[in-house]
Amino acid sequence: MRKLPVLTLLCVLLSAMSSAAPIPAYEGYHDIANCRDIFGWAWDQNLPNSPINVDIYRDYWYLAATVPANIYRSDLYYAGKGNGYHGFDYVPDYSWRDGQWHYAYVRFGGADTYLNWTPKAIICSLSMFPNLSPQYDNLPTGGLGTVGTQFSSNQNGYITDLGFFRASGETGSNTLRLWTDSGFQLASATTFCNGSGWCWASIWPQVAISAGTLYRVSVTVNSYHAKTPCGIGSGITNQALAAYQGFWIAGDTFPTTGSCSNFFVDVKFDM
Repeated sequence: MRKLPVLTLLCVLLSAMSSAAPIPAYEGYHDIANCRDIFGWAWDQNLPNSPINVDIYRDYWYLAATVPANIYRSDLYYAGKGNGYHGFDYVPDYSWRDGQWHYAYVRFGGADTYLNWTPKAIICSLSMFPNLSPQYDNLPTGGLGTVGTQFSSNQNGYITDLGFFRASGETGSNTLRLWTDSGFQLASATTFCNGSGWCWASIWPQVAISAGTLYRVSVTVNSYHAKTPCGIGSGITNQALAAYQGFWIAGDTFPTTGSCSNFFVDVKFDM
């Protein structure tokens, strides 16, 4: 076998080294995480005009998605981050929407290196009474009436759905409403559920609510309602939401008569 001269071998080796891909020099930030978007930016400083991927993990271990960081951001361009096409945006899917806190982690694609400012906690589709059922689900209202729940959140976020536990004897449609605590209507939705049990309606546009502010959610019933007497008592807290007391009134209007009863009128909340 013919041997190559040492000088030739050295030239081949140097040529291979010069053509090898440079070691990545990653930089990036996980800017925001909520139920609508997980976004930020990421780039390889050694490939300033080439987009890279990022891996989105739910609760550290579950790979939820791999997305390209290829969205143009003028702030990146003017900050000297290559051509500026290094933003990423991922919309959390249904698997995040279970009413529990989750941590969103972002790594550089295929690497064990995390972006700055990760992880971030989010909670989606949170309700006040997910594991509770009324003691009575067939109480006559004596005609058209409205029952509701006063509540607040300890996080800023959005109300996405309104719902109530429909009594077994109830008939017809039911209108749900979201109010300020002083009686200004923020949203409404009409449901056409049959039978008894939880009945939900989405609202659009979704309503932004502020942490530490009181609101009320109500439903107008035609004949029967559900409740647990003094079921709210001194309050019920589930994660970021807290229910303080029930309210009721005759007719289809803002409920103003306070009660310790739980009338099982609820919301779904997103950060």
